[in-house]
Parts: sequence; structure tokens; C-alpha cells
Amino acid sequence: MSKYQIIHNVPIAACAAILMSGLAVPGSAQNAVIAPEQGFTIPPNVQTPVVLQTQPDAACDLHLPGVNDAAHTMRLYANEEGYVRVHLTVQEGSQEGQRVQLDCAAGGTVTTYPVRLRAAVSATADMPAPQAYVPTPKTARVLPALTEETAQQFSDRYLASLGYPPRPDATASPDRYAKWLDRVSRPMTVLPPHLISNPNITRQPRGVETGVEATTETSNNWSGLELQFNSGSYFEIDAHWNVPSVTGETGKATYSTMWIGMDGDPNNPHDPKAGNDLVQEGTEQDYSDLGGGIGAAHYYAWEEILPNQPTEQYLPGLSNINAGDVIQASIYICDSDGLKDENGIYACFVLLDTNVAQSVGPIIVPFGDTKFHGSEAEWIMERPTLKGGVLPNLANYGAALMTGADVENSKGVGQSSAKGVNITMTNGKDTLSTATNLPIVFTWHHFH
Repeated sequence: MSKYQIIHNVPIAACAAILMSGLAVPGSAQNAVIAPEQGFTIPPNVQTPVVLQTQPDAACDLHLPGVNDAAHTMRLYANEEGYVRVHLTVQEGSQEGQRVQLDCAAGGTVTTYPVRLRAAVSATADMPAPQAYVPTPKTARVLPALTEETAQQFSDRYLASLGYPPRPDATASPDRYAKWLDRVSRPMTVLPPHLISNPNITRQPRGVETGVEATTETSNNWSGLELQFNSGSYFEIDAHWNVPSVTGETGKATYSTMWIGMDGDPNNPHDPKAGNDLVQEGTEQDYSDLGGGIGAAHYYAWEEILPNQPTEQYLPGLSNINAGDVIQASIYICDSDGLKDENGIYACFVLLDTNVAQSVGPIIVPFGDTKFHGSEAEWIMERPTLKGGVLPNLANYGAALMTGADVENSKGVGQSSAKGVNITMTNGKDTLSTATNLPIVFTWHHFH
């Protein structure tokens, strides 16, 4: 397998046609399989990671037996070896032996995995603690740590061929170079850049509702910080953040996503040709009240290029994300070899979970029909758009910190002349999410 992957036509997995309202069971009864029940003990009132093995690339719905409506169901996708991971919470005092089930579709077969949950501090032989981490895929590889002397001996092209992230210019961008050197000086497990199209979720360009003043605006789907300047201003963006722990609303499925990106604001006064096209990557933090005192949280990574990738591209390789983990993210315009190229026709995506020393990328995606301008740069907390154009309730993420926000322009230095816009998310009446300027602190206010 190649050290990185060019995604020319990201296929929607056959299982992704399954609706959120429940799995579409194939018509033939013999294509439905029920696996043996598994039982786990998890601490009460604590989000606990649970790993289950299904089929490779399976699309799965987690819900209570007999309940599979969208409001009480969580969609999960398995990695290339069939593992899914979710954080479950069982309220203290819930019914003993509460059950959930995972319905997974792959290869024309739907398999049901029954799971019995026991809320207690101590596990037992018949109800052990669940597996907490997804095993490292066989196709993963380890990048050895580099010393600065060794790194300086290698050319940019050779570093890229080995799979290291692009090296910034130490003279023009000393801070960025220092961050890069810190990253490559530690060994890192590089996971396969395997993508799954999730037809149920997409991101949308910023929807502006009102402009309070020149540098403060509101949106029904974004909150955060945006820089606006002329076309061709930006070709690389970075940030790192702590994945926020999320909770939800009784009887609801709630969603939140943190990301960095470029373009996507058709109202940029500096660029008359600015449009809805958008390049972005981040983490999603969702929470569903499954009922019966059981809640499910899901923390995962994704990337998306609009309109070339009209729905979220789920990254199942980076599947061991926990709340609190530090994520380092970077997007840059590149050539087909993954080298920086401000005139390139590809976007390169890199995501790193520093807590587990695992990364994906560079994932090289062609622009295709996407018209990249490089006139906006964003650091955002969003409520993503669901299938059918529905804006869901915003998961309660409390407060979230994003630091290291940086952007490069065509001269290789930070763009200091840009207009900075602070964006507040509202529903037209109530404030849902706010953000401070650097460092960016996002604060949750309301579900909907």
C-alpha cells in the first residue's frame, strides 16, 4: 500500500445508502444474521469507550432493541478491519442488564450484535470491562523520530516520500518550523488514509443572518473566527484543539463539529468571486440519548471538499479519539506527490491525535469541480447539516479551546492585512455558540 493515497473518486460504500431512520434490511431473510450476545460492565454515569468488531467497512446503527428512530439511534462506521468504537454512558440505577444492539450492513448482509450492559464499578468474569481501544490496523506503519540534523539532510521531496508532513521554511516561518520539528522528533503511527462517505452529514458554507458591526456577525450554523482577504491569499492553515466532551438533550440526537478550513464565505467583500466552495477537516462530537438511561457519544475525524465531496468523508482509521485528546490539524494546497504548491489542484489533509501518537495523511484529494480561491481562512465550531438540509440540535460541548491557529499566504508568511470576523451561532433568537478571538475559546449556550 502507498504511504499516502490520492482520492480521485471517493466511492460511497454500498452500505451508506442505509437511512438514518434504521437499517434497510435486505429482502432475503437468510441475509440477516444475529451474533452471540456480548456483556460488559461499565462504571455508572461515566462515558466509557466500547469497541466491537463487525465486518470491514460496515455501516452500523446503535439503538435499543425495538427502537430505531433517528432521535434514538447513533450511526457508526467500521474501519477496514471491522472495528467500531463508541463511548457509552449508563445512568446509575438503570435497569440491571440493560441491552442495546448494533445492526451492521456490509456485503449485502445485515448482522445484529446484541450487547448487555451492567452499570457497576467492578467487572465480573461473565461481564468483563469492554475493550477500550481499536487495534492498530495491519496496514499502519511507524514513522521513526528524526533529529534536526537528520531532517535537514533530507530534501522536501524525500521527506514527503517517507510520509513526513511538509517542512516549513525555518527563516520565513520560524514558529511553524519549530512546531514541525517537534512533531517529527517523535515516532508516530501513520494509519491508512481510508475514507468512507457518510451520506447523512455534510458541512455547509457560512449562513450569515445579521451583521452587528464590521467585525462581528452571526450565522445559523457557524461560530468562530474567519479571516477575509483577496483571492490567492491563503494556501495552508493549521490549528490544534482539545476534543470537547459532549452531552445531549433528553430524547434527542445532538451534533457538534470543530474544524479548520479555507473559503466557503460568499459574502467576503475582498473577493467578488468568493463562493460556496469549501475545503475543511476536523473532529465531530455527537451525542444521542438512546433511551433507558443509556447515552452514546461518538468522537471521530473527517474531511470534506465542497462541492467535489458533497458529504462528510469519515476517517475510520483515526478511531481512538477520546474527549480531551489534543488534535493537530493542517490543510495545504499541494501537488499529486503531496508537496506544497500554492497553484496546485489538490488539497492535502493531515490530522494527528497526539495522545495516542496516531495520524492520518497526507490524504491527497483533487479539487475536481471545486473552485479554490484561498480568500478566507476559518477556525470553526459548527452544527453540521443532516440529510435533507436539516440543522440539528447542537451537542452540549461546554467550552472548547483551539490554539495554534495559523495560516500561510502566497509569500510564505502570515497574512496580517486580513479582516478578522468573529462569528456567533444563533437560531435567529437565541445564542447557541460563541467564540473569543485568539486564543479561540468556544462556549456552548443552547441546544437549538
